[in-house]
Amino acid sequence: MSARKRIYQLSLRAVVVISLTSSWISVYGQTRNKAEIHLAVGQPSIWSLAQAHYLLATMRESNRGLAVTAPTLNPNEVNGLRVDVLTQVLGADLEFSGLAGMQNQLAVRQFQSDLASKQTARARLDERSNERQAVYDQMGRNGRKLVSLQAQQGEISARRFQPTSGLTRRAINWLN
Repeated sequence: MSARKRIYQLSLRAVVVISLTSSWISVYGQTRNKAEIHLAVGQPSIWSLAQAHYLLATMRESNRGLAVTAPTLNPNEVNGLRVDVLTQVLGADLEFSGLAGMQNQLAVRQFQSDLASKQTARARLDERSNERQAVYDQMGRNGRKLVSLQAQQGEISARRFQPTSGLTRRAINWLN
């Protein structure tokens, strides 16, 4: 332990001891007058007989409510206490209700059927998506073929109308 901590603890102990002894000396050092008189200024406290009987009757009624009840003997009380402790520690409670059980079973069945239909719908969606992708792939291949065929057609038509001799040129001009 460091020296500062030790000095701090010793000074704290000294302050506590001094404060306790000073209060003890002040209480027991004074002389007490055993014949103390208390005066209350105001209206005197005089009760009628009816008020006193009413007060006593209410006090008896409240005392009867405080009666000790006879203990109930339960052979499973020790186990019940263990369950109560587990309930408090774990924050769990256990109940049985046949109606709630049936409702839960119906809810589970409904959930399972909904889940099954959702899974089949997803499987069908995946199949359709795969088919659509195959169609798009085929369209892309056909588009590339079309472009290459159009390029070939342009080359062929350019070769066909290319005049190779003077005679063909005259024939083309004559046709136009």
